[in-house]
Amino acid sequence: MAEAVLASANGEGVQNSKIVANPSPVASLSLQIIITVDYYAQWVFLYVTGVLLFWKIYQFSFPLGIFFFEVFIYVLLMLVQFARLFLGSRGNKTESSTVTGLFLLVTLATVVGNVYFLRLQTYVLVAETVINIIVLILSAGELLFGIIAAIEFKSLENS
Repeated sequence: MAEAVLASANGEGVQNSKIVANPSPVASLSLQIIITVDYYAQWVFLYVTGVLLFWKIYQFSFPLGIFFFEVFIYVLLMLVQFARLFLGSRGNKTESSTVTGLFLLVTLATVVGNVYFLRLQTYVLVAETVINIIVLILSAGELLFGIIAAIEFKSLENS
């Protein structure tokens, strides 16, 4: 344990408080690796899905109203995905159970969005299926390691 000492004006040291430091970090390396890989997978998802959305409107008889709805869902999902990954990385690095818990809740919401693009959109192509399955597997890993990390962070905060 380290002790903080303040020097007074007359040169005498005054003991102020005890500083308790955590000797080893608790942040999850596995979670951080999955978040980093998922970040790059999200960029692939962004480009592949974006290009295919506009390709489908020219290739197939795509109802215009549904096309704009799917573009809206796509943009919203991408904004939430990148915010989610930022929260996960921040919560893991700062070892905050609250931020990690929020990351887990937002992850569940984005899984619903990915399932929409995997199964429920108007036209689903093989390339979209592959990238969505990859993103869903990464999200499952983030949920698993995120829950473990959140529990560890909470026990650290309680001690």
